[in-house]
Amino acid sequence: MFNFYTAVKALGIRGSLGAFVFIATGTMWFINCYEGTYSAELSQGQQVIYQMMGPENLEYAGFFDEYPEARPSDFVEFVTSEKGQVLWPPTIREHRDNHDPTKRPGAGAGRFLQPDNITFSPYRVDPSGGKQVVYIPHDDLGQIEFKGYVTPDERPFQTSKWDFPSTGKAIDF
Repeated sequence: MFNFYTAVKALGIRGSLGAFVFIATGTMWFINCYEGTYSAELSQGQQVIYQMMGPENLEYAGFFDEYPEARPSDFVEFVTSEKGQVLWPPTIREHRDNHDPTKRPGAGAGRFLQPDNITFSPYRVDPSGGKQVVYIPHDDLGQIEFKGYVTPDERPFQTSKWDFPSTGKAIDF
């Protein structure tokens, strides 16, 4: 069993400054190890697409009127079209530089903003895209798969699948 006092004593660290250095070093080591399994920017990028899939956002943008079957592949086609651009929230930089929450529904309080250095790619990795979120529709499963890439030439860093809403009605709670 790990004993903090014994570890500090064994290392010859004495006093509150020594304990602080010991704890700070351990914390930094933990953060660096943890960063290898998680990327806040890629997770935020996935959350951007997930919030766009919300039935109330899709209804507002006219998605269900244009695509009554509401398949995941329809969603990907819609968000890459000119009409679907209304669903995309601003980037963090755009939001900071010219904040106007009345312009787009994705810019309001409690909404995820697009990370500044993330590229969004439908279907497959964009070799020139850098850090990116790839969204892949699976109509047979009724899901959209998300793959987060730190670099386009490596394996996905994060992967998840979410069910796509199949109804044109916003959920009432």
